[in-house]
Amino acid sequence: MIDFNRFWMEGSNPYEEEPDAEEAEVPPGVTAAEIRTWEKTHRVKLPEPIRTALGIRNGGYVRNAPIEVLPLDEIVPVDDDFWEYTELDEDEVPKHNLMFIVGIEIEIGGTFLLNFNARGPKGRPSVYIDHHGESTYLVNDTLSGFFEEQMASSDAPTVDWSETEKGIAILARETIDLSGMYGGPASEEQVLARDNEALVLFTRQRSPEGETLTRTTLPLPLEAEWAKVQPYRPAPMATFSLHLQPEESDGIVALESKTDDDGRWKNSTSHGVPIYVTFESIDRDRLVALRTQLLGAESAARAQAAQDREASFVNTIEQLSPQQRAASLLQFALNMREKSVREFGALGDAPEDAPPGLAEAAKTIQRRMEEMAERFRQQAGGTAPDPELLKRFNEMLRDPKDW
Repeated sequence: MIDFNRFWMEGSNPYEEEPDAEEAEVPPGVTAAEIRTWEKTHRVKLPEPIRTALGIRNGGYVRNAPIEVLPLDEIVPVDDDFWEYTELDEDEVPKHNLMFIVGIEIEIGGTFLLNFNARGPKGRPSVYIDHHGESTYLVNDTLSGFFEEQMASSDAPTVDWSETEKGIAILARETIDLSGMYGGPASEEQVLARDNEALVLFTRQRSPEGETLTRTTLPLPLEAEWAKVQPYRPAPMATFSLHLQPEESDGIVALESKTDDDGRWKNSTSHGVPIYVTFESIDRDRLVALRTQLLGAESAARAQAAQDREASFVNTIEQLSPQQRAASLLQFALNMREKSVREFGALGDAPEDAPPGLAEAAKTIQRRMEEMAERFRQQAGGTAPDPELLKRFNEMLRDPKDW
């Protein structure tokens, strides 16, 4: 059961470091007449628990859940752009006017949708999430079930920190002092371990805001070229990080346990994400040694060589005048276009059997590239490209895997 007396969170977005003072104002609830008007306009029945929640407060952030519910007048059918990019089957949403935007996922980003197609405009809608057009999928068969699942909490965390003390092969430990960030005692503990053909990263962050535990399993092998050691946090608490990303993300399993404002645990499990983790230290040399331990000397050396090339490349660009950069980028764009024409034909050419609009889109791309080239010409002002930068650009064209 949902406790509507504790449904809404006080204040503004908990994921913003400096919340807008205006967002902290509590909007009054909508009236029954306003709900009837909305239903008459959209020809669907506003479902529970949104109906009751909006009667208390017209939109806001849900307590102990990464959800922002939109105000009533912003709960509307998705626009035409959604249908242009979505991969949803027509069987799931035969009537486009029955798919509504209802809220925002505020932790990692996404839009929550209500789909009235399954049970009709007067029935209970199912809940979907859309990740910026890249993926859209069902998250719960009912809105009540969705909120109960999102707001659920437990007496204990699913992440068992005692694993870091027994039964697993520890590779590295680090503790970062975060007191400067929080104005009080705060830290992040990290334990990297090996479990058969996988790495496991445990983290425990404690601060005045609460405690968060994670356990992320990364299948081996790692992507050696992404294993960079680089600056992470700025001074005065300067740290470095080692990027750990598996070659295959399918086997990634991430558990998170986080205390809520009631002192209980919010537990979640995700698969396939995050696609990488970082292991942090104040000592760069320790991370370099850890990378060698994980990858082997040869692969670690290749990773460092790639990182050195990238740093040298950036340094070369920074040393040039704006005119030299523009001239070099122009020449690179021309070389890239020439390579593309040789391999794939002119950008303005579309196959005879191309879908409607493709030929026009190809012409638009060609026109935009010509406009971009002209802007670079104007910025260059007749300056010759830098030979060293142009050489590096051409190397990128010949063998992009090294970059």
